Amino acid sequence: MQINLLKELDLICPCCRHSTKEGLVQFPLQWRKICEQQGDYVLEGLLTCTNTSCNTIFPVVAGIPIILKDVASWWEEESPGPTAPAVCSPALQKYFQSMSFQNTSAQAEQSLVGAYMDFHYPGPIDDSNPFGGREMNSRYWEQLKKWVEPKENTAFDVSLDLGCSTGRLTFELAQNSKLAVGMDLKFSLVANAARIQRDQAISYQRKKYGGRFVTVQSSYTPVDNVLFLVGDALDPPFRASAFDYVAALSVLDNVSIPLILIGQMDALLAEGGKLLIGCPYEWLPSITAPDEWLGNHEIEPAGMLKRTVAGSAFPTMGLTYEILQEELNIPWAIRHHDRHWGVFSSHLLLAEKQKSHPEEH
Repeated sequence: MQINLLKELDLICPCCRHSTKEGLVQFPLQWRKICEQQGDYVLEGLLTCTNTSCNTIFPVVAGIPIILKDVASWWEEESPGPTAPAVCSPALQKYFQSMSFQNTSAQAEQSLVGAYMDFHYPGPIDDSNPFGGREMNSRYWEQLKKWVEPKENTAFDVSLDLGCSTGRLTFELAQNSKLAVGMDLKFSLVANAARIQRDQAISYQRKKYGGRFVTVQSSYTPVDNVLFLVGDALDPPFRASAFDYVAALSVLDNVSIPLILIGQMDALLAEGGKLLIGCPYEWLPSITAPDEWLGNHEIEPAGMLKRTVAGSAFPTMGLTYEILQEELNIPWAIRHHDRHWGVFSSHLLLAEKQKSHPEEH
């Protein structure tokens, strides 16, 4: 995390934010302690809420701010990459020492990271791939690059990539923004995105089979006007209307209540801003209860999403968007190892938030 970014974008405490008759009460975060720094990047530190009656502390680990209501539960459930012994500074050791957690298999974690790095940053051609996954993913990203370009070459002010994973879309947004923010709940993925930003190079472990991995380097060159953090897309730590572009790829079917995600994206987006949603509608009951899935017997999920964003499916949400572009079936592939590929067909929707008009009296 670059040390000066708190001056450019408020990170809001999710613990004491609440609504009153006068409006929303929220407090930004500030630096409490910087434990380890690499140039302009803070690798380890502590942020704190500026509300003196709250004073909740949030850690920065491996350059990633973790801004959640319950960091301890997330740490235990997520089993993120760094463990307590790997957190070097005494301040962060003290912060995490009371948290119990179990580490996932390092090999499984490395395989997961490698799969998404392969998807986001297609490296050298994999001769063992009979499915054309690399070429398929290259086409996918070329399509998205066109959708994140502003009109008349005017840069977006601040853009947001929810569920950023290893950061490719965040970096693409940053090419056309003064600042791009990437947020994800999965620490190991977003930490690699931050490492790419700091090192200005891409290197990762690609799984071949069993326990065998090979080192892969990609020629993609990232930009550095990016902030990566861990946060909850259903309770994001940002002010309303803070962004000109809000994107969420393969997130809608990975949250407990998809309509809340759409509502949060709308709340974060300024009038006239762009909304990008991509989803293969791979619903899993373990993540999203079936009665929360978009679509029904009369209308399939892509049509329901389109109607929701346009404001006709759930009028009480108050959404008013103009649909700009749509792709009903754009394929992309996840490579698990030499003989295991997963191919998805995603629905992509780009819309523009319409300006509200005061009621005439």
